[in-house]
Amino acid sequence: SRRRHTRLQGDWEFRRVLFRSVSNTVAQLPSSPDPNQPGVKELLSQLQEIIEQEKELSSEDKADLLEQVKALAEVQQAPEQNQKEGLARKAKKMFEATLKSLPETAKIVDASAKLLPMILKLLGLPV
Repeated sequence: SRRRHTRLQGDWEFRRVLFRSVSNTVAQLPSSPDPNQPGVKELLSQLQEIIEQEKELSSEDKADLLEQVKALAEVQQAPEQNQKEGLARKAKKMFEATLKSLPETAKIVDASAKLLPMILKLLGLPV
């Protein structure tokens, strides 16, 4: 029906805007000085791409996880260490809660298990 089509179109528009917003935020991070060692920017970009492509995730879950990628990209701007740690803790919890319902074979499960600790470590946050 027309109402359903409008809602789906609105969801798609929201995801497109969110994806662009996350991409812009991540793109503003400094690139890794060592091409052989990915930095926060490169790791968050990888994570974002995997989230976008994961077929096992619902649109809502993708949006939730992308918002956490954006939050991690903005962690450096938080003025106090406890704020940074709070943002990181929230992101970890959101990933864990979202991914525990997915099959082990989902690419995002393996990728986040590898990438999140690397990202947190590079941000100087507890893993």
